Amino acid sequence: MTFRNILRLVAIWLVFITGSGRLLAQTSDPIISYLTGTDKGTQFNLMDLNTGEIRKIDLGIEPIYGYDWSPDGKQIALDDGHDVYVVSADGSGLQPLTHSTAQVVYTAPAWSPDGTQIGLVEWTDGQARLAVMNSDGSNFRRLTAQADIVRGPLKWSPDGKYLAANSVASVVLESFVIDVPVCLQTPDQCRDSGITLSGAISDWSPNGRRMLVSTNGKFSSSLSINEIAVQLADATCQKQPLVPCAAGLSLTLNTHWVKGAVNTVYPYDSDGHWSADGNQIVFVSNRTGTAQVYVIDADGSHLRQLTHDSLAYAPRWQPA
Repeated sequence: MTFRNILRLVAIWLVFITGSGRLLAQTSDPIISYLTGTDKGTQFNLMDLNTGEIRKIDLGIEPIYGYDWSPDGKQIALDDGHDVYVVSADGSGLQPLTHSTAQVVYTAPAWSPDGTQIGLVEWTDGQARLAVMNSDGSNFRRLTAQADIVRGPLKWSPDGKYLAANSVASVVLESFVIDVPVCLQTPDQCRDSGITLSGAISDWSPNGRRMLVSTNGKFSSSLSINEIAVQLADATCQKQPLVPCAAGLSLTLNTHWVKGAVNTVYPYDSDGHWSADGNQIVFVSNRTGTAQVYVIDADGSHLRQLTHDSLAYAPRWQPA
């Protein structure tokens, strides 16, 4: 019996005698992926939160900008600023899904929850449009006919109906949500079928009712949670729980930025992502003077720093 299996049995036994459901999470293998930047380029990393073990994976492209896990955790969609690729989780079998030209590039891949589609941003002569394609790169379709100023990461709702994107059309952080089936039918009216949220979207909660966003402060950005569903007094939301609402209750997540933190030009806590069970959030902060990855319970407790690199960013949970 391996040491890891022994740890799992001990955790299960503790749950049995204490009745603590929180320990159930320790029987799984929570894996965090993140990027590190050095003078040699971009490195893709996997960290086992139970053991602290870190593995460096060569994904076969350089640099790496946006990336997203397939729902089964076996593949990664990623881009190098020009094209979108798919690769196995161990770094093997790199395949291009798009083919850029001097005028057109493709970025910000986002896997749909059912694994059949990948959302992305198509840049044509510096103008961006949202698009979607099958996970093998076939059946490319635009979601927005009009060029917009958008950036990744993109994020699907858990039911696969909505796609959230970030706008850089103004100095204020802003995101919007589109109805994918509607936009596929009428791309000219795509933005009219969505809503605008204050803050840059980074993740959708597992139950589809909340969003993690980064909101502007006077000198910094902070993680907030936007309520987007049945808790609001909007009649549409009451009838259809997963329809985003035009108004939202923004709750600032206490990520414990302390007064003694290293002073930076632009301090931030951002790029937050929920664990599959909704109990934890992984995010990036430069409170120590450089970007590092942290994890915190969703209620704002048990903050801990995971990385101590020269630069660490873009954390994601690997699906089990």
